[in-house]
Amino acid sequence: MALVLAALAQPLCGGQLVAALAQLHGKSASPPASVSQAAPPEESIALAAAVASAPTSAASTVARLPQEELDARFGNLESNFRAQRNALHLAGVPLSIETEPTWLRAQYRPAMEELARWGSARASAWLLRHFSVDADEERTTILERKTEHYRQVLQRHAGAEWIDSAEIDVLASLLLDAPLLGARLTREFTDAVLEANPGRYQRRTAALRACARAILGVGEASSTQRELAAELWRAERDATAETSPFAQYASNELWRLENFWIGDIAPGFVATDVDGNELGMRDFRHKVLVVAFFKLGSRADLAWVVKLRDLAQSNEHQPFALLGVEVGTGEAAFRRLWEENELRFPCVYETSEPGRVASAWRLNEAPRSLVFDGSGRLRFVDLDGAALEATVETLLQEPGAHSPGENGRLQTRR
Repeated sequence: MALVLAALAQPLCGGQLVAALAQLHGKSASPPASVSQAAPPEESIALAAAVASAPTSAASTVARLPQEELDARFGNLESNFRAQRNALHLAGVPLSIETEPTWLRAQYRPAMEELARWGSARASAWLLRHFSVDADEERTTILERKTEHYRQVLQRHAGAEWIDSAEIDVLASLLLDAPLLGARLTREFTDAVLEANPGRYQRRTAALRACARAILGVGEASSTQRELAAELWRAERDATAETSPFAQYASNELWRLENFWIGDIAPGFVATDVDGNELGMRDFRHKVLVVAFFKLGSRADLAWVVKLRDLAQSNEHQPFALLGVEVGTGEAAFRRLWEENELRFPCVYETSEPGRVASAWRLNEAPRSLVFDGSGRLRFVDLDGAALEATVETLLQEPGAHSPGENGRLQTRR
């Protein structure tokens, strides 16, 4: 533990810090869990120094810097952040962008905001991807901050090469923020992306997904909302050659809006589990069902799957089922991890992309999870952690988890 705290208290030197914590990882297979939750020591690095040599005059220093120097300073700061996060990862804390400690983001926020104030669009993009919220900060203030950052990035840089890089993926942020931003603001930002990227398939689909999500909102959407979202995809599909990947992508989105949205009965599928047994939705009738998509070769995913295993075990005497869908780990590594972690719930090992489950449901991107109630209706998407556990508990109390459907079978929409 002393080595962890000492390493975090030192100025970040990238490889040195990672090497120090790698040494710790080699000594202990179970590093302290508190590393990911507790606040870092008070003597840890003063991050504002990465922006300017004299923190008290940072604004005047940055104001005179050319864009190239702002980009270089952002690059150094962002590299330090990744080094510290990776060090925690090596210490035994499985981390991804979505599971970063809030204290880590908060430490880097002042320096990144300083860069953003003086014109660094990359810093604004980083702040959106690694957003941190003040204690008791109101929703309107959060919205104002995010809107300012989106405008700084997308009004001038919507076509820049860096906007969809992993650590500052503005389009991933926009998809997550769409319900908060609402339809008008999301459409403003989406239009900027579409205009700047006429031939870039992945950026256009990401932007349209965000716009559709803002229209549809959270939860079950009305027929009017579905039709408005469908118009987006229909227009893009009709403007694209039938043989292009984008046309198929848009067609899949249209099909799901018509057949498989929140509140709809799940269409059937037929797949094979890791033991060679055929299974489908019919095998989970009258049960609350969580379909989880993961890659066991990812440490963060593996940690999540172990929690899913525990969720299934705690509800083994309830009308509950967990179905895993492995979407990328090599078969030998997958089977080893499956056995080592005693994962005994049904799991489909997809050997191609898209796999049979994704193809049956026309999923362009695999969600974190899909949650179905006892009547077979899709109720929630992308839940995990405490939210997933609470949702399962609530759904188990609903009558559909115990009673058969019409004629003892679930009806599916074709």
